[in-house]
Amino acid sequence: MTIDDISELFVLSIARSSKHFRQLEKDRLIAKTLIQVLSKDGYLSIIYHVTVFFDDNSSFSFVLKRPSTARYIEAFCLDIEKDDLNFLSLVHNRECQVYDIFKDQISIAPRIYGAKQIVEVAKDTGYLMMESLVGRAGVLGMFGQITDKLCLNMANQLGKFKAEMAEVPLESYAHLSDPFRLESDLLYNLMIDHTPTLVEYDYKVFFPLTQKLKPFVNKKSFAYLIKTRAEELGVESLIHGDLHGGNLMLILQSDGTLSNEIAAIIDWQLSFCGNPLFDLARFLSCADPDIRRRVEKAAIDEYFNAYLRHVEYPNPRFTREVCQELYDLSTVLQALEWQNFFGILTGNLNVSKSELEAIKARTALKCRFCMEDSLLLIEKYKLHEKIDSSL
Repeated sequence: MTIDDISELFVLSIARSSKHFRQLEKDRLIAKTLIQVLSKDGYLSIIYHVTVFFDDNSSFSFVLKRPSTARYIEAFCLDIEKDDLNFLSLVHNRECQVYDIFKDQISIAPRIYGAKQIVEVAKDTGYLMMESLVGRAGVLGMFGQITDKLCLNMANQLGKFKAEMAEVPLESYAHLSDPFRLESDLLYNLMIDHTPTLVEYDYKVFFPLTQKLKPFVNKKSFAYLIKTRAEELGVESLIHGDLHGGNLMLILQSDGTLSNEIAAIIDWQLSFCGNPLFDLARFLSCADPDIRRRVEKAAIDEYFNAYLRHVEYPNPRFTREVCQELYDLSTVLQALEWQNFFGILTGNLNVSKSELEAIKARTALKCRFCMEDSLLLIEKYKLHEKIDSSL
């Protein structure tokens, strides 16, 4: 059986490279293997759900994630003959590195059974073999509703994650820089491509906002907001780097609907060492602006208190005031990134005209209020001066 260019023999060869699977297969025969494509969309990878049925009527399921050159080229409008495909290798290998750092000790990430990094993207795309949560959890999605309760639950989990990372030697991941914003120019290029779409949607609102934020659309600003300031304060930590509803799995309720309880954060391919409040700010910026504004203070409190509850030796430099500053700096970066999110999120949706109109209006509100809030924060922290003198 071959599904989307992936064969049963290939899948089983990957499974058998895992010690966990070899122990399960011992003294059993494989009766059947079922392979299903889980990810209909996706910019970088194809996700498969694999179930292996044994002759004793038992079964084992896992998720197989493979980078896809075709999806990457299509998503970023690249030319396979001219453009550099090394970013695909970089982010896949980054996710492999991060899971190796975790070593199944981080509660918010799914368990990993096996991984292979990419050596040469044109010949071998590598893979990740991980725990299946199918039937127990579901993906919230980019347009899923983020509630007050979910915001606070996320803050709790991220605070716990910060505490768990305190047990991991900093030198094992301090070298990991931001692959999306700093190691490459993808954020800058996406903003150049997609900001005009936002301005065209509502010129009167968004042209002046984008002009006021334009001085910060550069790598120097990105670096200060997501990395440099946290390092100056001595509180840098590993972060997810792209935390939105599409990378979040929630526990299913008895009726099959999503709860507010977090099962796992997935897709760690943009992970790096930097501002530990970045993930919380990113996630809250995806909520409706009234919810974000309402829960921000309580969410930062919950994050910090969760960190204190779970950490054995608290970093004395990591205070509630520091959390607030780092969250605010992260919010400024969200305001920059939402300028390209609008075009990306609303550009190729297969929905009715009326639904698309509603999605655009809702997304534009998130952009507007995040951008307006960021201008106040820029003045609060005198970021024009600080960023100019940071490097």
